[in-house]
Amino acid sequence: MKKHPLLVCLIILSILSCRKSPLPAPDPVADFELALNMATQNVTLTPLNRSKNAIAYLWDLGDGTTSTQETPTFELTTIGNHKISLTVKNADGKTSITSRNIRIVAPILTSITIKDLQKWQGINSSSLKKFSGGKVWVEIREYDTSKSYAYFEGGYYDYPLFYKSAVVNVPATTTQPILISIDDVMIDRDLKDNKRYVFHLYVSDAAGEHMLFTSDWIGSSYVDVYTTNSYLWRSGFGNTQVEINGRYY
Repeated sequence: MKKHPLLVCLIILSILSCRKSPLPAPDPVADFELALNMATQNVTLTPLNRSKNAIAYLWDLGDGTTSTQETPTFELTTIGNHKISLTVKNADGKTSITSRNIRIVAPILTSITIKDLQKWQGINSSSLKKFSGGKVWVEIREYDTSKSYAYFEGGYYDYPLFYKSAVVNVPATTTQPILISIDDVMIDRDLKDNKRYVFHLYVSDAAGEHMLFTSDWIGSSYVDVYTTNSYLWRSGFGNTQVEINGRYY
């Protein structure tokens, strides 16, 4: 029996039509979160990638650099507003893009407050065992963790001077906090890092110059209040406290 060519074609088409066509890949959805929308320089950022149906990622990290990692870790050092963008692609080549903004700021020193200096009774590391009035100031010192520095018997290192405050005369009987104004000095790294800056509290009286304490001995705490664009860096020993106040540029 001779088969008609048209019938053969119809049979083949019928068979092919019964085969299922591959389903399209689900549409991609780019989505991520940043833990902060404002941060100080050199802060380490790791976005939380919440994207869906993606097989490829392209990040624009806001400073001219890019990454194809699913979740990159990076730093931003330039002060100002940065736009972080993420483009994702699905198996069919469709793309989706989203972005978030972050502001990078720098700490500016604005004032120093010394509290309860009259209660100073001395410690082993200090040559001044009791505060009896004198000239008072604070020095902030900056150091490089890759370098070595001379060590003094007073229990501190010879870090280079970054900033010396104004010197104020304080009577022995004072009970009020001592306020020293600062003419907007910018610090170029994040104070929360606590690796590059320390401060010393000094008093000069009739017996000479004494360092009462340094934040390098006992560490310091750092509180930022982004809602008011301010921060507080403080340390103390016993009752005596030093608070360095500032704002963000």
